[in-house]
Amino acid sequence: MSFQINRGFWFCSALSLAGMLMTGCYDASEYGDSSSYNIRANAPAASETSGMASSAVKKPSVTQDDDSGGANAPGGGNAKPGFVSTCRTSNKETNWTKSDKREITNYLASLCKIGNYFVDDSFIEQPVEEQNIGNSCFCYGKQCNYAGYERPELQSGFVKDANGKDTANVAGMLFGCDNVPEEYHGAVRSCYRSSDVANIKPAIYFPNGTCALSMSKCTPSDECTSFDKEGCTPESAIEANNKTICGFARFGTYEPEKFTECPVIGGVQSVLVDFLMNISIQTLGRKAKLDVRVCFQGCKKDSDCHGYNVFDPLVQGESQTRCVKTMPRASDGVVAGVCFDKRTIIDADPPELTLVHPGDWALD
Repeated sequence: MSFQINRGFWFCSALSLAGMLMTGCYDASEYGDSSSYNIRANAPAASETSGMASSAVKKPSVTQDDDSGGANAPGGGNAKPGFVSTCRTSNKETNWTKSDKREITNYLASLCKIGNYFVDDSFIEQPVEEQNIGNSCFCYGKQCNYAGYERPELQSGFVKDANGKDTANVAGMLFGCDNVPEEYHGAVRSCYRSSDVANIKPAIYFPNGTCALSMSKCTPSDECTSFDKEGCTPESAIEANNKTICGFARFGTYEPEKFTECPVIGGVQSVLVDFLMNISIQTLGRKAKLDVRVCFQGCKKDSDCHGYNVFDPLVQGESQTRCVKTMPRASDGVVAGVCFDKRTIIDADPPELTLVHPGDWALD
């Protein structure tokens, strides 16, 4: 799920994650200070950055890129498909707030953190009342991802550890979901975004992001692996998996008995489903199971889905989002259509969406 992640992030220098999780390098300066946790896969060499201005630029522009261009960018350079920039920019961030949407959008686009879809005025100037479940979205802030894996839930306030204790004040902003409630019966406003990180599985596919309401339960594995120290026990394996995976994958308050249907937003009731994800950090031998209950965009046909038939720049591939039919609801056999890419749950058992409530999207 582009999963928003950890309630206890660490620097590579503080853990043995260095060189194992990273496909590039942490570039803490991208989000303003050394407490940022964002990976830049191809960070510029020192010779490239030595001439960068030290003062903040109030209104950076994606055209201030050092070599912008290509089919999707101004200037005739060599940007990757779906991006407006070559990902190397002299732009600097400043102390932006949620109202600085255009500045933040241009800044992230110049770093290839988001695709060219978001720099269009139709997104930047989109009215709040249109920012509903299923709308495109992105995240900006210190804790939008964990080792490159996108966190879906990120709101201001304190996050809790496995024992329910407040651990850290999350700093981050979601854009595109302002009409979705911040909290609803334990579920929280979410923005699922694509992630394909070499060492964290599964890859998740949500082209241009998708707004949702969701909650999760993370169950750490008790399996000892070759990565564990001698004398590993099921209890110590659970503790290690809980810290490494469940810290970033747990969001909302998992009380499914209270979250039984989606709210009506913008005159539409979306589809409430359950699904499973088997998450693993392969280079650390860590594993956990994630149960997710979520309100997703409903559909009757593929073209109802905003992620259908588009190019996904974050994974550099064509979208496989479709109008997916849920499993029949056990109580009455009702099925519904949901906009989803089933590759996200390919390793789950079952690799299906389980219907809780069809909203306005029951299928014949």
